[in-house]
Amino acid sequence: MPTAGASHILALSGLHLMIIYSIVTLVIGWHRYHIATQSITVLAIWAFAQLAGLPTSVVRSAFMISIYALLSLGYRERMSVNTLAFAAVVLLIISPLSLYDLGFQLSFAAVLSILLIHPLINGLIADDVQQRHRWLSTAWGLVTVSIAAQIGTAPLVAYHFGRFSTWFLLSNFIVIPSAWFILGVTLLCLVLCWWSWAAGGLFTLLVWLTNTMNHTLGWVAQLPLSSIEGIRLGAIQLFLIYIIIVCCYVALTVSRR
Repeated sequence: MPTAGASHILALSGLHLMIIYSIVTLVIGWHRYHIATQSITVLAIWAFAQLAGLPTSVVRSAFMISIYALLSLGYRERMSVNTLAFAAVVLLIISPLSLYDLGFQLSFAAVLSILLIHPLINGLIADDVQQRHRWLSTAWGLVTVSIAAQIGTAPLVAYHFGRFSTWFLLSNFIVIPSAWFILGVTLLCLVLCWWSWAAGGLFTLLVWLTNTMNHTLGWVAQLPLSSIEGIRLGAIQLFLIYIIIVCCYVALTVSRR
């Protein structure tokens, strides 16, 4: 659903691998930072990546999550710009032409934007307020992450496809919870494949969840002004837009000190 602004979420990406990481860790997480637990989880992540055909976005995500798991054993800062840069350097050494892959560009732009911009936006609501209202914190976190990712990827999408999706927040509220349920049910199907009755019921539920998500996104795509088409950006304009974003980020960061 490109016009709904959900194509980057529906494509295999870090969202799906992080959901799998969370589910597997929850199921086998006798001790969250236990070496055996993290090793099994990382193996599950790379098994999924292999099944997916090892596209650039999935390899990047699997590599990042592997670093996340390794750093979590030492209680160190697990996700940072340094970690992202290290993953980018390793992937480019292995495959230098990945730099020109749109999936690579969008993937790293989204994660970098989330790492840098999400804390700034999230800070608009005080931490103590978010701690008192868990549902508010969850909803606000989804909003801020979506906006941050959109800031990082929208110029690239406009440059390559000439399009900007205006209902991306609504699409995210639909797709992200749906992805959790769909991947969770899929993993249950794999675990209970030997029990035909349970697997059949779960498969029926999986089909219903997928169809419901697709129909809902189709409705979003039909909303007025769901997508601004015909945007024309040159390479220089794209570069200048990111320069403006960087300048705004630096100005906001300095003003908050």
